[in-house]
Amino acid sequence: MKMRQGFVSNSSSSSFVVSLKQLDKSIATEIIRRVDRHNACACEGYLEVKKDFVFGRIDDHDQSGLFQYIKENVQEEDWAYEE
Repeated sequence: MKMRQGFVSNSSSSSFVVSLKQLDKSIATEIIRRVDRHNACACEGYLEVKKDFVFGRIDDHDQSGLFQYIKENVQEEDWAYEE
């Protein structure tokens, strides 16, 4: 019998983008901090920060709190995700 060891997930990841251009500096800083935390955990998906944008893949069970923070602090026209 084969045994799988390690983390196994049934979650799916989604395309994700946030524009940092119009955001208050404290909100943008917190988003970048949470991106770093997301990328450091054993989460599915990986996000990049390039100039004025955060983009990449984020999983449905985001443990960094990034997704929830953005929903609560960023206007809808400044971010998007697609499954």
